[in-house]
Amino acid sequence: MKVGFLSLSFGSYSDMERVFKVASEAGYDGVDIWGGRPMAYPWDMDEAECAKIVELKKKYNLETPCYTPEALGYPYSFATVNEKELADTIAYFKKAIEVAAATGTPRVQIAQKSKAPDVSRKDAYNNMIKGFKEIAEYAAKYDVTLILEAVTIYESNMVAYLDDLVEILEEVNHPNFKTMMDTATPFAHGESFSVWFERLGDKIDYIHFVNNDGGSPAHLPVNGGSMNMAEVLEVIKAHGYDGWLTSELISAAKEPELTVKSEAKAIRALL
Repeated sequence: MKVGFLSLSFGSYSDMERVFKVASEAGYDGVDIWGGRPMAYPWDMDEAECAKIVELKKKYNLETPCYTPEALGYPYSFATVNEKELADTIAYFKKAIEVAAATGTPRVQIAQKSKAPDVSRKDAYNNMIKGFKEIAEYAAKYDVTLILEAVTIYESNMVAYLDDLVEILEEVNHPNFKTMMDTATPFAHGESFSVWFERLGDKIDYIHFVNNDGGSPAHLPVNGGSMNMAEVLEVIKAHGYDGWLTSELISAAKEPELTVKSEAKAIRALL
């Protein structure tokens, strides 16, 4: 398996080289690029900015396994009945796909926030599927895979549970549209890791490897939550997954360098 971390850990920094330098020093295999300001927001990523990422990858001998355009905290949503909002969201993710292709990044992550409380789930869901299908077709043109993340129910009422993922994948039904597992999500919902793999199989194309307290959206260090992450990893291995394990410690921004270096050691110790 390869180990990476989401650059959101350095979310308040604008210097991407700092991220790659620390990743290299810590022994990571790659950096998951967070697409938010001031770092690598899709609309800021022109040809020159994409070229900088490519050069940093070469300089530090690192991969970029995923590009993660910020969605939960930004004004974008597929689950909307506002046609302008839907069009803006589709355009945003199409731009993210272009950025991924230009930087040699094989995946773009999608996270979907809650629908508006005064909008029917059916209407929001239908537009969400419509948007997913359109960007999946666009991703295929660039040989990029979209990975839909189920976040916790505390963050979304549209894509949170295993059943949500199964239903959406069946509806979209496109080879460039897959999913991922954030280990905090099944645990927070009391869902089985094994059942996730049994029902999703090779559609699980990526993993955020983090701990959780079992009752919140918390993303905690592997040695800092209620899960035995060694046991979680055994389940992951038992189902044949041999891809990326990416740390997603949002709270690391207080002292990101020390946090991501410590987490690299902790994850490597489990492998």
